[in-house]
Amino acid sequence: MNTKPATMAAAGTVLLWASAFPAITVAVRGLGPAGLAVARLAVASAALAVAAPLMGVRRQFGLTAWPQLTLVVRLLNHYEATAR
Repeated sequence: MNTKPATMAAAGTVLLWASAFPAITVAVRGLGPAGLAVARLAVASAALAVAAPLMGVRRQFGLTAWPQLTLVVRLLNHYEATAR
């Protein structure tokens, strides 16, 4: 069994996850919690729009989860901005 792709994927995930926190700290000063929430959702949506067709995932059209996602991201951004 070849574990190198899984190891590389895990390492990339850890690196991206760890770099998100300093980036959020810097970005929240300029964008504020609401602007940062929109920017994070836009980046995630763009990444999924690129990755989903490559992985054979069909898009399901519907906006039912957006209010909940926006609330969660706004709360996370607010906490990260005030927890210093």
